[in-house]
Amino acid sequence: QNVIPEPMERAIFSIAADPVIDIFAQELDEVAGRLSFDELPKDSKFADGTHWTSFVADVCRLARAYRISPKHFADCAEKSWEGLERCLPPIHDVAADELDRHFVEALHDCISRIEACNDSTKKTQTALEKLKDVYSRTRRMSPTWYDWATVAKADVSKASADCIKELIAVASLHPRHPRLRGDLRTLIYQVFACAAESLQAYQDYKLAAGLVDFTDQEYRALELVEDKDIRTSLSSRIDAALIDEFQDTSPI
Repeated sequence: QNVIPEPMERAIFSIAADPVIDIFAQELDEVAGRLSFDELPKDSKFADGTHWTSFVADVCRLARAYRISPKHFADCAEKSWEGLERCLPPIHDVAADELDRHFVEALHDCISRIEACNDSTKKTQTALEKLKDVYSRTRRMSPTWYDWATVAKADVSKASADCIKELIAVASLHPRHPRLRGDLRTLIYQVFACAAESLQAYQDYKLAAGLVDFTDQEYRALELVEDKDIRTSLSSRIDAALIDEFQDTSPI
C-alpha cells in the first residue's frame, strides 16, 4: 500500500466524496441559503469555513480522530439537535406562512411610514436603505433568516422610532419561527448523513486504490498495541516511553 502525503489528503477525500456531496447538494444548498451562510459580515469569526461541505469535512475529520464509526453518526446528529433545541425558545403557535406574511406586510408598512415622515437623518436613511433591500428580496423569494435578524436590529432616529416598533416586534419572533427550527434540524441531520456516506466513500476509494493516510497508520499502530501478546512483548523490552511535543499529538 502507498501512503497518501498529508498535503494531498484533502484533495483525495474530495475526489472520493464528491459524488456523495452532489447527492446531498440540492437540499443542503437550499437550507444553507436560507440560513444565509454567505451573508455573514467579513469580520465575523464565523465567516470562514461556513459552507456546509466544510461541516461535512469537519465531522469526518473529527470522527476519525476520535475513532467514531460512521454507523454512530445518526446518534451524533440526534444528540447535536437535542442539544441545540434546548437552547431555542418555544416554537410560535402562529403558522410559518402566516409569520412570513406578517413580516413582509410590516416591512412594507414601516418603509411607507418612514418615507412619509420625511426623516432625513443619516441614521434613519441608512436603516431605510437596508429595509428596502430586504423588502426587494422578499418580492422574489422568502426572507432569509439573516433578513429577519437584520430587520430585528434596525435602528432609526427618535423621530422615526414609532414607525419601526411593530416591524421590530414581528422580526424579533424569528427565533420562534417553525421554519427556522426545521432548517436547523435538517442542516444537522443531513450534514451527519452526508458525512457518514462521504467517509465510507473515502474508505472504499483508498481500499480500491491501495492507499492509506496518516490516520490509517495511527489506527494500525493502535491496533497493534491493543493486542495483548504484542503489548506484553513490548512491555518486556520497553521500560518507559517519553513523548516530546505532547500538545501536538492526536486524540488517537
